[in-house]
Amino acid sequence: MTFSHYDFLQGANLNVNRRTFCKSIASAASLYAFCATSQAQNSASLSVRIFYPDIGEPYKSIFVKIMDGVDERLPRPSQRIAISSDANPASISLPRDNRQLVIALGRAGLKAAMALDGAVDIIGGGVIGPSEADARITMLQSLAPDPSILFARLRQLQANGRRIFAVYSTINSGWLMRFAEFAARANGFEFKAYEVNDLRAASQKYQELWSELNATDALWLPQDPITSEESTIVPTVLKEAWNRNIVLFSSNLAHVRRGALFALFPNNTALGHRLAAAAIAHMSVQANAPRGVMPLRELFASLNTRTASHLGIDYVPKLHGSFDLLLPER
Repeated sequence: MTFSHYDFLQGANLNVNRRTFCKSIASAASLYAFCATSQAQNSASLSVRIFYPDIGEPYKSIFVKIMDGVDERLPRPSQRIAISSDANPASISLPRDNRQLVIALGRAGLKAAMALDGAVDIIGGGVIGPSEADARITMLQSLAPDPSILFARLRQLQANGRRIFAVYSTINSGWLMRFAEFAARANGFEFKAYEVNDLRAASQKYQELWSELNATDALWLPQDPITSEESTIVPTVLKEAWNRNIVLFSSNLAHVRRGALFALFPNNTALGHRLAAAAIAHMSVQANAPRGVMPLRELFASLNTRTASHLGIDYVPKLHGSFDLLLPER
């Protein structure tokens, strides 16, 4: 028998007796209660291991903060497993739980997790972007700042901005450019991205861009080891941007210390919260559980006040206070 939504609500119009109707309601309520209880039990019994790189400071403290953030949101503490750089992934095994999930941090953690039995769910984090070896990962939370938040910050500082320029390599940043194109449109910018494959091509492309960039444009440095190479590319780009009064912003906090206008950088505790939420969502088999590679939205913001003054940007106290770190430090 098929009931319409209206018939079900009206009840009295159904061609069934009252007892059958009441049983139907009771069955539906029982099913709902069973599903809700099952989800809660799944979350409570969630067994999470965290694989993280066994490395020294200052990087160790970063991973500890992420893991502390994870445990703040899990129903019970995770089991932390340090992975040394020379560890044999094939030697790592896990006990057979009802449902297993690994949060893999850093490239070493991901490598170890990928060697596990295929029945283990993997949520990755603590890396800038994906690699070809990450195909099995359910969700990878990148450390790369979400372009939508970057570009919204840029709009705050450059109200008359028209275009955002970026030079990138597909192997490192191609996935992020898809997010960037959408984010630029959402914030009222035209996005001009140029693909290169090596340092020489990156240097040449930047040289070509200087004749095109003007005061209403901005240049973005993504965390790309080719187009934001630290020893030759970044020093030259920072110098030229300063001399030409071009807004230069970055996804790397270190560049703000060296003269970039602003950057966003990870809030590691909140990143841990995000990874825990993803673990619980996948354990509960939620339809909206995050999948694929995700840019980071749990972020702090840093502003170089000297560069802002140089560019003539009026960082009023209200805007000033919206940044978590002001450089140079006084």
